[in-house]
Amino acid sequence: MAGGEGTRLRPLSLGSPKPMTPLLGRPVMEHIINLLKSHEITEICVTLCYKPQAVMDYFGGGGRLGVRLTWFTEDEPLGTAGSVKNCMDQLGDGDFLVISGDCVCDLDLTALIRFHQERKAAATLGLYHHKTPLEYGLVLTGRDGKVERFVEKPGWGQVFTDQINTGIYVLSSAAMDRVPQGEVFDFGKDLFPALLREGKPLYGLPLEGYWRDMGDCKAYLDCVCDALSGKVRLEMGLPRRQAGVWSARPLPEGMNLVPPCWIGEGVELGTGCLIGPHTVLERGASVGERAMVQRSVLLENAAAGSRTTLYGAILCKDASARKGVVLNEGAVLGENALAEEEAILLERVKLWPGQTAPAGCRLARSVTSGNQKGALRFGDGGVIQGVLGEDLGPEALLTLGSILGKEGAVGLGCSPTPGAGMLARAAAAGAALEGEVMERLGELLKKVIGWTLGGLLTLFTAYLTVSGALAGAADAQAVKMAQSALSAAVPVVGGILSDAAESLLAGAGLLRGMVGALGTLAVAGLCLLPLLRLFCQYALYQAASLVAAAVGPKKLVKLLSMLGDAFGLVLAMTAASALLLLISLMTAVIAAAP
Repeated sequence: MAGGEGTRLRPLSLGSPKPMTPLLGRPVMEHIINLLKSHEITEICVTLCYKPQAVMDYFGGGGRLGVRLTWFTEDEPLGTAGSVKNCMDQLGDGDFLVISGDCVCDLDLTALIRFHQERKAAATLGLYHHKTPLEYGLVLTGRDGKVERFVEKPGWGQVFTDQINTGIYVLSSAAMDRVPQGEVFDFGKDLFPALLREGKPLYGLPLEGYWRDMGDCKAYLDCVCDALSGKVRLEMGLPRRQAGVWSARPLPEGMNLVPPCWIGEGVELGTGCLIGPHTVLERGASVGERAMVQRSVLLENAAAGSRTTLYGAILCKDASARKGVVLNEGAVLGENALAEEEAILLERVKLWPGQTAPAGCRLARSVTSGNQKGALRFGDGGVIQGVLGEDLGPEALLTLGSILGKEGAVGLGCSPTPGAGMLARAAAAGAALEGEVMERLGELLKKVIGWTLGGLLTLFTAYLTVSGALAGAADAQAVKMAQSALSAAVPVVGGILSDAAESLLAGAGLLRGMVGALGTLAVAGLCLLPLLRLFCQYALYQAASLVAAAVGPKKLVKLLSMLGDAFGLVLAMTAASALLLLISLMTAVIAAAP
């Protein structure tokens, strides 16, 4: 089956069918054909849908690879089972194997065919133990291998096994009789559940080896790294020059190479560059002087200029990263895309074919069209259109929600998918921030400022009272006045301060030894109530702002900045007042000591 478009693999797959995605110098489908040939399967029917001519022109009749290829093209996608149904005249009445043309694997297909024949099964599924099975269909089997249950794309609460459906099957022609001709029909969703309900002999066999669906750019890069590390057995197609290094030509002097690496024909390497580990440079690629390319792929004629830094990046055909460019993990330059001097692409940022990252820019989101700002595009009927995670992301929907929130009440709904839910929550956060939540935060800020001013007023009143009362404290009457003033200013701690003053006045030596303790106690007593109220309000405001939005719109950032400045001013004035109070207390009490 080779009809996939590879939507999630964009921009790597743009312009060509997914089975034609390059992997170690050849289309990934060629590796699958080599796997089939190694298991003595040479009669191959190929189903095509998206840009079929590109696949047929490259492979022809299959003679170059030692197999015979028969092509079947569908005008509209018919599903996995529906497309195979079109091949039944060629396949005949015997059993046959079905495999995807865009996966990467080295599974034991012979063992699967033998197991199917021994069980005389209607269908046998090739299974694989996967660490993260959420993206795949789960298959529960008994001890004899008989299928007991299916779950398509489960949540963690539905993960009852780690056995996933690889899309590799051995089928009997009788099983295909249930598939309608010319209609959309799927193996996992339609045919196999029907066979299970009818009690047909349906089996599954966990296979040893390597299997991975090359679903997106990250998975593609993982496949490349696994192939270089020897985790999957693929034909490298180049001479092995040293351990972990395959190169079309002898390695040049003046460059640093860290295995494993794969270097194709006509590759140019600049002096002092660092290549590897886990790096593929395909035909005609070039790396400039003192550049660093690690865990990355440069496809045909791609170029990384001098002093560039690439880690976990993909450069498609004829893409170019000029001097000083930095491409972080997951960055992709599409065909003929250009990153100009000193540009920085952050994690998972992609440039679609023909797009440009301006010199010195710092891109935090992908560029799919000529507008660098990534404006939302509205289609017929006001429908927003775009690619999830590229044109349509949380930032864009947060902005849209904030715009709508200014107009009043906003109605919001979404389809029951994770992507739609994410976008809906982002839009809801934006609408809430521009509406009632912003008003409440404004009121809260006013309260915080009011409590702050009240605390400052209390502090300064206490300071003036104490300093006036103790200025001439040469006798016991002055001390009594100070005690009364403190009790009036701060009732909660007045008694404590009075007792502390009397105890300290008992002896000059003890007084001088504990002036610091007196100052600390006085400041704590005067600041306790207003600062407590201030901190409570500040914590409440911070919690409200965090709940309101995780992204942080401009207005919220401005409010937080104002609050931070006000809080800093309060602390500074409190510290200054406390210091003045401490000095006055020390001067007055020392003067009163015998």
